[in-house]
Amino acid sequence: MTDQTANNADFVKLIKDGAIFIGPHGAPTPDGHDWAPGPEYVNLGYYSEDGFTLTPAPGDTTEFKAHNGDVVLSEQADGNWTIAFSGIQDGVTLTEAYFDTEVDPLTGGYKLTSAAVKTYRALVLIGEGSNGDVIVHHAPRVKVSEREALTFNATTLSARGVTFTTYKDATLGYQAYGWNSGLIEKPAPTVTGATPSAAATGTTVTITGTGLTGANKVTFGSTNGTAVTVVSDTSITAVMPAGTAGSAAIKVTTPGGVSAPYPYTRG
Repeated sequence: MTDQTANNADFVKLIKDGAIFIGPHGAPTPDGHDWAPGPEYVNLGYYSEDGFTLTPAPGDTTEFKAHNGDVVLSEQADGNWTIAFSGIQDGVTLTEAYFDTEVDPLTGGYKLTSAAVKTYRALVLIGEGSNGDVIVHHAPRVKVSEREALTFNATTLSARGVTFTTYKDATLGYQAYGWNSGLIEKPAPTVTGATPSAAATGTTVTITGTGLTGANKVTFGSTNGTAVTVVSDTSITAVMPAGTAGSAAIKVTTPGGVSAPYPYTRG
C-alpha cells in the first residue's frame, strides 16, 4: 500500500471529528494516542457528525446445572465487537474492502467472483473529543461482516456503509486496544521560581516550574492573578493583582491539581 495521507498526530486535531485508517492484517501496531500512520496504512476516510458505532456482541452463554436443575455455573464466550460506518466516501481502498477484491489502477475495474469476504485487515480509528483529547482505537484483525446495499442514484452511489467485526489477534492477544490522552494522569504542577521579585500591582510575573500546561489559575496570597498565559509546560505568566506589599505565596492550578505554595514577596 502507498501512504495516501499526510496525517500525523497534530494534523488529526484539525479533523472535525476523526479519521479511519485501514491496513493489512499484521500492519504495525500503534503505540499511543500520538500515533502517526506509516505507509502500511491508507486513509479510508473521515467521519463527521454521524461518527461510527463500536458495539459489543457477547458470545453464547453456557450454563451448567445441578441434578435438581439449579444453575451452578454460567460462562459466556468472548464474543466480538462490531465497528460500523455509514456513508464513507467511496475510493479505491473502500471499494477493495467492500467487495473484497482488487482495483485495477489503470482502468478502475474490479472483478467480483464471490459475495463472501475472506480477507482480514487492520483498522485504526482516530478521533478528537470535544475537550481536545485524542482517542486512538486499534483493531488488529477485522473483516467486513455487513455491507449497506448500493443504491444507484446520484446521492448515495459514491458513499458506502460497512460493518467490520473484530477478532482476537493471535500474536497481540486482543480484539481491540485503545488510547485516550484524556485518561493520562496529569501530575500536579510545581513552582520553582518567579520573576521579577517584589512585583507591584499590574506587573507581569513570569512563573517557572513543571507541569504548568493547562494552568487556569494563579494566586498571589489569597488573591487571584489576572491574564494567566501558558508559555510552555515549564513557564507561565500572570499579572499581579491589587494588594498591599508583603508575603504573597504563589500557587498555580492546572487540571493536574494545585502546586505547593511558593514563597514570594510582592511589592
